[in-house]
Amino acid sequence: MPELASNTLMVAVSTGQNTANAVPALQLGVSSILLVETEYAQQQGWSKGLCQVLKKRRLKIEAPVILDREESSRIDLIQTKLLERLENYPAVIFNLGGGQKAQQIAIWDVFNKRNNSNDRVTYANMGNGQLELWQRENGELKYTAKSINCDLRVEEILRIFNKYLYSYEKNPKNFGGELFKLYEEGPLKKIIHGQRKENRIANIEDKRLTEEELKNSFLWKNFHIFLGDYYRLQNANNNQKNKILESLVLKIVKQIKNSPISENLALPEEPNELRKFQKILSPAFVRIKTVKHFKRFLKKDLFKAFAEYKDKIYTGNLISIDRKKYQSLPAGIFSSYELSQQLEQQGGVGFIFETIVYDWLKNIKPQFTEGFVDILKNAKIKSNLEAANPEAEHDFLFATKKGTLVSLDAKIGELPQKDLDARLLNLSQGSGAYAKFCVVLPLDQKFYEQDLIQPHVLNTIFKLHPRVPILGLGFSSELELKHSKSQKSIRLKSPEDFFAALR
Repeated sequence: MPELASNTLMVAVSTGQNTANAVPALQLGVSSILLVETEYAQQQGWSKGLCQVLKKRRLKIEAPVILDREESSRIDLIQTKLLERLENYPAVIFNLGGGQKAQQIAIWDVFNKRNNSNDRVTYANMGNGQLELWQRENGELKYTAKSINCDLRVEEILRIFNKYLYSYEKNPKNFGGELFKLYEEGPLKKIIHGQRKENRIANIEDKRLTEEELKNSFLWKNFHIFLGDYYRLQNANNNQKNKILESLVLKIVKQIKNSPISENLALPEEPNELRKFQKILSPAFVRIKTVKHFKRFLKKDLFKAFAEYKDKIYTGNLISIDRKKYQSLPAGIFSSYELSQQLEQQGGVGFIFETIVYDWLKNIKPQFTEGFVDILKNAKIKSNLEAANPEAEHDFLFATKKGTLVSLDAKIGELPQKDLDARLLNLSQGSGAYAKFCVVLPLDQKFYEQDLIQPHVLNTIFKLHPRVPILGLGFSSELELKHSKSQKSIRLKSPEDFFAALR
């Protein structure tokens, strides 16, 4: 089939799914576009975003053919209007991508009536991923097809549907694959999976000091160091007690830091860290009335507080990790306090899991995303430029070469039905009927067999499947899951097949 002329016009019906018009226009390289618009399409503003995107791509936007209510279903009137407008065009592509049947029949009839060997009819078939074409050669109707291969970016697809990209993470931290290895080799995996109480500090050896060890420790032997704080406490009001405790905590931490028992404790050092530890210790401290109480405070209450503090920051305790092995990771990730603070500020363990998934996609399995035009992390969408806040957020937003969007949500727990419905609705409004929503979970065969996955996570999987494609991070082949109560079994695709199905 001959190549297009440089001044080829495309005729298309404006629709609520206008990527069906943008894809063939860009892939076939037309120079201008003539839209057929009904009154309803004009009222809805369907063509606005499409025209903005194509204009930026240097396509000429012709004045549209407007159909009033009566004309929109009159094949004969539509034909007449189109033939008049196309009289001086030597080559036209007629796109069958949208509109009602009467409008599509009219377009097909105009193609036949022109009987021009330079004209073509095209249809972007999203079902089989083919851009289909028909052309007359020597009086015969010839059919060809090629794979849809369009370079529309995420932001452009959103604009076609009159949505705006509010923000996204422009330069996500690149860990070079080492963060995923940290997850794969155990410590971070236990953090992500170990939400149940009995598994909270499964990767941390619990080294609480025995009473005998306490009696022989420097803290007990040097009890006199802290007596001044005890005497200051006697006549202090509540505000003064807080100041005394703050001073005492600093002194205790300083003493322990240089002692043999420091290895057994998660020591608070930074200001926010010390405040957190002080808050744990405060109830026992304010009850001190006698020297006996103060001794008990140093002997028991203090180390109970250390144990509670270590439990609170379990998610960040990576003391068993060989730092030399993960050179590209920021130094702070090895600090219990710094990582736990990062978890709190950025949204908890879920934030870390999103980062692990990104590291996996970027560095471990980059071949899985080769078929995508664009991949945005933490993409936020809004309906208009004036909106103060975004209406939807996506952990990962992919633009496929078919001109569709895929939203990949990294989840460590439950996805309530109303949240799922809202995300699906927002995604379809922002990218059309062919958009896909998928979920990636911290799921692998080993943890499944050892029953280390929370029951509600498994319940979520069975609720979502097969409505929502699910990827289990941490396995390389298909995974079969069985629900303990219903005995229902499902099979999840391998990561390779999962991403191949999204392209």
